[in-house]
Formats: sequence, structure tokens, C-alpha cells
Amino acid sequence: LHDLSAALGTTSDDADGLSAEECSEVLRSAAVGRLAYVDHGWPVVVPINFSLHEGSIFIRSVQGGKLDAAVRHERVCFEVDSIASTERRGRSVIVHGRLEVIRDPGTLQAAWANDPAPWVDDNQMLWLRLAALATTGRTVG
Repeated sequence: LHDLSAALGTTSDDADGLSAEECSEVLRSAAVGRLAYVDHGWPVVVPINFSLHEGSIFIRSVQGGKLDAAVRHERVCFEVDSIASTERRGRSVIVHGRLEVIRDPGTLQAAWANDPAPWVDDNQMLWLRLAALATTGRTVG
């Protein structure tokens, strides 16, 4: 994980880097994040609501690119931020990991307990989990 963080150019040694606790705080305080994945060879970024449980990010998805990426266990990244635009400062956290469809009953129960109430009403939704491989954060401004 440290090698990935170093390759991304953000480590805990950076002056503007956030600690693991600060990254968790930013993640917990956000209601919406952005999921980035590759769909048919093209990068895609979509806003999603989510929940956190035991270091994983849970989202629900209907058929489409996110679900396809999860079925393939794609490497993805997820970003949240807390920006004060009038003050020109903020904090940003990026989580790198693999997306997967949740099939285990115990994990599904944990996901339901932290339900982020999806924006799309669809009975065919599946739960996805982004298991974090590396989390980095930084202050801006």
C-alpha cells in the first residue's frame, strides 16, 4: 500500500497530506462521492451516494458500467471532497481499490444496515463493495 501511495505522489510525509484519521473523517462526512472506472476502454466518472462499513465503501448499482466493472473486479478509484470555494480551500480523499459484487449473506446484511438510500428506484439493484487498497488525502489551498 505504501508503494501505491508513493507512486501516486501522496504519502503521509507530504506537507499537505492528510493522516489516515483525517481521511476517514472526510469520507464519513461526505454524502456523495465520485466513482471512476473504465467502460469500453474509456474513463468514466459518476457521482454516487454510498455508505462505509469496516473500511469498505458500499454502493448499489443497476445494470451498466459500474456493475460490469464489479463483475470484472476492476481497479477503480473513488473520490470525496470537502471544499469551501469562497475561502479557496478544502480537503480531498481518493480511495483506490477493486470493485466487486457482494454475494456473501453476512456482508449483504452489513451493507443493508448502512443503506445509503439509492437515488434510483429499481428492484434489480445489486450491492457493490469497493475494498480499499490505498487511501490518500490532501488539503487544497
